Amino acid sequence: MNTTPVSLLERLRREPDDEAWRRLVDLYTPWLHGQLRRHGLQSADVDDLVQEIMAFVTREVPNFRHNGQRGAFRTWLRGIVTNRLRELWRARKYLPVSGGSDFEKTLDQLTDDQSALSRIWDREHDQHVVHQLLTTISADFAPSTWQAFRAFVLQGRTAADVAAELGISEGAVWTAKSHVLKRLRQVAKDLLD
Repeated sequence: MNTTPVSLLERLRREPDDEAWRRLVDLYTPWLHGQLRRHGLQSADVDDLVQEIMAFVTREVPNFRHNGQRGAFRTWLRGIVTNRLRELWRARKYLPVSGGSDFEKTLDQLTDDQSALSRIWDREHDQHVVHQLLTTISADFAPSTWQAFRAFVLQGRTAADVAAELGISEGAVWTAKSHVLKRLRQVAKDLLD
């Protein structure tokens, strides 16, 4: 198991390499596509915006410093997305399917950390990142450890049921949970908080 306790963002700040950039792009590109499609944009505009956003993030992530506030990175990213949407709307006098004034109100809600839309953004961001990171780190564990973690944590089964099914002790189930969550915290540092 890779135990390097350096988060992806920290790695990009300190020792950027092609693999780290690829991981960031792979992590966020599909999610950004989904978020932008919700705003009624044309497919070509979605593709262009995702490229612009990822180019900006790639350029600026080395300067990103977590301010200690909960959700600092996703708030930073949400601001980038909102600004790019606003620029598109102004530059093209763009009227998405949902209508211009509603679009402006949506963007205003995205900039408000307390709005329902921002809370949805935050929840969906975290769910996407956790899912993607769990997929990534699954190879770091023995199959039995991963099976125990999935059944116990992701499926919500009892430690006793999981232990009986896998032929391991309840303590081994708890240990699997601990090891996987520790690794998840390592790779998710700054992305989730």
